[in-house]
Amino acid sequence: MRGWSDPHPENSTIEGEKMKQTRQVQVWLVVFFLVFWMDIDAGQATTQLDVSFGQNGFVVKDFGSGEDEIFAVAPQTDGKIVVVGEYDNGAVKNLAVARYLPTGELDRGFSDDGIFTHSIGSGDTKARSVAIQGDGKIVVAGSADDGQNNIVLVRLTAEGLLDNTFAASGQRLLPITDGDADAHAVRVTAEGAILVAGTVVKSGDAGTYGLVAKVAADGQPDTSFGNAGVSLLQYEYDVEIRSLALQADGKMVAAGSFAPNDTAQAGLLRLNQNGSIDTQFGQNGRSLLALTGSGSIVHGVALDPDGNLYVVGDVNNGSFHETFVAALTQDGVLDPEFGGSGIYRSPLTAENVGQAITMDEAGNLLIAGFATTENGKDVFLLTIGKETATHETATDETASSEATVANSAATVKTVFPGDTAATDNTAAAEEGEVSIDLITADLANTTDVGNALTVMPDGTVFVAGATGLDGNRDFALLRFIAEAATSAATGSASDGRGVSTAGYTLLTRRITEITRVGAKSGGTITDFGTQQCADACTATCSTDADPATCFTTCFATCELPTVTQRGVVFGIASKPVFRTEGTDTDTDTDTDTDTDTDTTTDTTTDTTSIANRVLQATDDEVFTFPDSETFTFDIVESGQTEDGSGTGSFGSIIQGITPNTVYFVRAYALLSDGTVIYGNEHTFRTDDACFIATAAFGSILDNHVTVLREFRDKVMMAGRFGQRLVGAYYQLSPRIADLIEKYEVLRSIARVILIPFVLMAYFILKTGLLVKVCVLTAFIGLWPLRSRIM
Repeated sequence: MRGWSDPHPENSTIEGEKMKQTRQVQVWLVVFFLVFWMDIDAGQATTQLDVSFGQNGFVVKDFGSGEDEIFAVAPQTDGKIVVVGEYDNGAVKNLAVARYLPTGELDRGFSDDGIFTHSIGSGDTKARSVAIQGDGKIVVAGSADDGQNNIVLVRLTAEGLLDNTFAASGQRLLPITDGDADAHAVRVTAEGAILVAGTVVKSGDAGTYGLVAKVAADGQPDTSFGNAGVSLLQYEYDVEIRSLALQADGKMVAAGSFAPNDTAQAGLLRLNQNGSIDTQFGQNGRSLLALTGSGSIVHGVALDPDGNLYVVGDVNNGSFHETFVAALTQDGVLDPEFGGSGIYRSPLTAENVGQAITMDEAGNLLIAGFATTENGKDVFLLTIGKETATHETATDETASSEATVANSAATVKTVFPGDTAATDNTAAAEEGEVSIDLITADLANTTDVGNALTVMPDGTVFVAGATGLDGNRDFALLRFIAEAATSAATGSASDGRGVSTAGYTLLTRRITEITRVGAKSGGTITDFGTQQCADACTATCSTDADPATCFTTCFATCELPTVTQRGVVFGIASKPVFRTEGTDTDTDTDTDTDTDTDTTTDTTTDTTSIANRVLQATDDEVFTFPDSETFTFDIVESGQTEDGSGTGSFGSIIQGITPNTVYFVRAYALLSDGTVIYGNEHTFRTDDACFIATAAFGSILDNHVTVLREFRDKVMMAGRFGQRLVGAYYQLSPRIADLIEKYEVLRSIARVILIPFVLMAYFILKTGLLVKVCVLTAFIGLWPLRSRIM
């Protein structure tokens, strides 16, 4: 209405102020939300590796806020894995040794919950190499800085404690008076002596030289070696020693770089048993590799059974560093049967560095390192097959020194946490080309590096290094299955020889399709006894007057009992056994000569499949899950499947088991005489039980899920009430998660619902006291304002 005016103009002013204040509150809430969202989402990893090991194929150990890294790895005869490196405690770096079980968990029986740490002097103490003695003791080589860097040897008992029978309280310093020294390699001789190789940087930056030192088993210098136990590899130019190999005859091959023309050149030299230069090797004891580029170095060296040498390193091609692999005869001469020239160079078009090399029982070369990709640095595992390494042809330009295979068909595969198979990015090798398998593993979308590797008797490969998964470098140990040279997929139908006993060979299939509550396995049963029996009878009756009748009579006496039931047994303890209905215990008698070859004598013929046995948590006891504190939850202790009868291959579905729990599995066969025989054993861990969050965000490695899991472990599990809530959640969550996982709209809704919980968990776990005080103060200040607005 014209001429109308508000009789109370102050109301409009008040309303305007309220709207302005409301908008300010909304803006600050949006900014707060976005900051936390972006912080949480940064660096998100998306997928997985070999799911039967650790968490999605790899394990990560974060010591804190500093930079931690593995530099060497060694297997024990019992299948456990020892890694050494360094961790940053915020002030200095400490030497660190960790031991892992075959399943990826830290071995709690080793040192302090699986990890030994040590510091010498006031500065950094680092580990760079490790060797396992025949008695199980662990020898670690590295350096200690107490004003000057000195090489240090530390020996631990098999239990992870300092070995007081070695030198002074388990450690030996090799003082160098003219510079800073670092150890890069350690080896143990057949007699128990210890060899360590490294590099000395002379004081005042006056150059570098190499050294190899030898100490006796008690840690005292071996004065018969070199000069008072040390062989100095000094030339008129710089020398660096990065690796050491021990020949069967006791001679040593040291590898690294030599700079006769002021440019580092990859090379090797050989020492006699007494530490003197072996002039019969290469040219006057040295073999330098003529690589095209502006500098090169060897990082690792390996020997085959014939004494031939294989080295890996990197060369600067003018644009970036690239991996090379070279083969030399035992005399230090390039082997032209390897690729036509003796040298292979990586065809990758960005920086890639091979750090370590080994050989499997089939003669294939395995190389670990890192390659630069669009997501940063990724771990790589390179395999050069023994049967294809000789197919490379050198170009005319470099035929005398190297073969560059930029045009060869290297099979490049990339795997991510979550993948069950590698993606082949290139065509297969054509006839006459080198068939190279290269797997790059992206763990964190940031920096992942492989520094060391080892191969187990069954072909399983462990690669050790570091990952930036948690924002800073942390210990990382990856496992590739036996086929890792060509694939990162799990689920092969076999694993080696299986177990032969009672006339049958049982082969347990690898574990596949692992879920939170189930997995698939199976086995193959082969009858070798019948033919063996027939051959024996034929030989026995060959001189009989009536061979046919003799054979019939003989064969009838050694006929095998039949397989009346087959399947797999599984349990939370090693060597699970078959149980008949109503039976709690079994007689487990080891009567076979092969590893893990026991037979169970069962006194009944009841072959009814037994339901999973469950451990019930009571008010007075709780059970421990591998990656968290204890909480109340029912654990399926053991069980078995029934999958027909007779010989041949069969599949088994394991179901109704406990989330995030390690299980041992082996195939079994119940024979007609009541004997139960078993195959080889596999282990796996079911998926983690952060069900709804994992289903909503799509991966257990999603940082939203990681934050919630950490909140579960550090906050919820700290008290009995929280443990009860977690137990109840784990009981109810799977069905809801399965439904959410099927529909994108439900995943979106679940994400929206979970975001406040993620923000709360992140705020509690990741922010410092000052931030907490500021946010709470702001909240308290805004609350009265909210009341006035309302």
